[in-house]
Amino acid sequence: LFRSPQATAAHQPWQCRCSGVMQREVLGFVRVDQDASQSCRTVKSIKSFQPGEVVLREVPFIEAPEDSDVARIATYLNLRPVEKDEFTKVMADVELRQKGIALADEVDLSPFEEVREQIQQAHDEQCMLKGELSFSIITTLEVASVLIRWKALMHISPTRVYKVSSKFQHSCAAHVKLVIDKHSGVSEAFARFAIKPQTRIGLWMLTDSHLWWKGAAMRSDALMKAGIIPQPCRCERCDGPDRVRALLCPSCERGDVLRVGKIKRWTCTVCDFSGSDKIMTGYMETEAHDDLMNAVEKNLADQLSKKADMSMAELQQFADLVESRLSRGHYIYASALYEMYERSGGNSGDVTFSAVLYALRFLEWLVDRSLGVPPEDMAEEMCRMAFGVLEFMQERLGGVRDLRTVYIRAVKMVRQLLEEVDRSVLERMRPFQGAALNLRRSCAFCRKRLADEESDDEVEYELPLGDEDGGIVEELVPVTCACGQLRYCDLSCQTADARRHRPYCVRKSDRFASRSVEKVLLA
Repeated sequence: LFRSPQATAAHQPWQCRCSGVMQREVLGFVRVDQDASQSCRTVKSIKSFQPGEVVLREVPFIEAPEDSDVARIATYLNLRPVEKDEFTKVMADVELRQKGIALADEVDLSPFEEVREQIQQAHDEQCMLKGELSFSIITTLEVASVLIRWKALMHISPTRVYKVSSKFQHSCAAHVKLVIDKHSGVSEAFARFAIKPQTRIGLWMLTDSHLWWKGAAMRSDALMKAGIIPQPCRCERCDGPDRVRALLCPSCERGDVLRVGKIKRWTCTVCDFSGSDKIMTGYMETEAHDDLMNAVEKNLADQLSKKADMSMAELQQFADLVESRLSRGHYIYASALYEMYERSGGNSGDVTFSAVLYALRFLEWLVDRSLGVPPEDMAEEMCRMAFGVLEFMQERLGGVRDLRTVYIRAVKMVRQLLEEVDRSVLERMRPFQGAALNLRRSCAFCRKRLADEESDDEVEYELPLGDEDGGIVEELVPVTCACGQLRYCDLSCQTADARRHRPYCVRKSDRFASRSVEKVLLA
């Protein structure tokens, strides 16, 4: 294949030297293969990919001028016989059955008769203008066959069919981001995180991105209701441990018991406990409170829909109940935190101390769960939440309320979160990381420069301290506060700062979900 030297336009067709046939540029290191777990043909990687790399670039095989059934049939009729046969192979009969879609000879053809009549009428009018005899150009059965196959591929584009891109299925791991150019129709799939060879690649296809941090059963129900899949999801994440549906281990009472979708058993993260669904249901019915059992397992969707009727105090009590009876790792606990964050004005842009508290608790929960890279909408919301919290606290670091300890911990947690969620926004962390670093490198009372700690972030995030003295206290050993975040020149400086800091000091072991952090932000 070669391209003309004069060709400068993007995606210029390539020409074969032997046959002279023009071929479109297609780049891809993937293949369409049968997925036994999902019982369908899906896209799998051939090589490894790094974040941002192009996994697949493809031009549309068929493109309709508009999103209508008549336009789709008209486009199909303009294809050559070989292309019509290829279109049938893109979505074969066996794949339709695997998706639970009835074939053309198994459905009522009356809805397709109207489309056939419109196409036939347009053809008759053209023949009349040309003075030619009219004839039947397509049968109702063929119309049904084409539209059924096309609609099975419409989850990627309603007007375009791709031989490979249209085979992308939903994946709760959201491996790639698919971008389709409006004018050329070229589809490009970009890796969102590191992908290994022989990995089943998928997109996030649910409209509700918050289902990403909820249980596998909820995601499967939403997928089946939306008609995306005919059976519970069997992607790599749903087949693995359900990290957002953690229960307190009945054996060691220390670890989280997670349900592994592939083997349909619950296993502990600390001990060797293993149990079936029946065993865990029996344990929960005997150990858990009846109201909590109904809320979490038996009538989950209904309970979540009624959370708007709860007051803030009732939501907090509900979150505490979930934590004590089940586990803090359960997504119902996170749902209560997010609801309280929204009610505190978090999403409205009017950030308050209450919104900061529940945002920190929700983000801490996400970090603990280690869920990987979220869908784009969820990633944007998490970044917006994190930076809103840091900006709010940074503006109030010099106030009467001592936020320094909570701020330093929040900066560290947010950076850890962003390194996993979206590394492209880490540059925005520079002022916050610099402020936190300067708080650690100077005396918390007299603001003198202290001897540097060993840290990998000092050079990267160093900012001017802004103090007049700037002298390094090398002859004195800095005294570290019990919170582990603030340092002082000596005990005299620590004693002098105790009046301000002691009521807001948070122990090293305390989490953002602790009462001590709540006292700092809501006192």
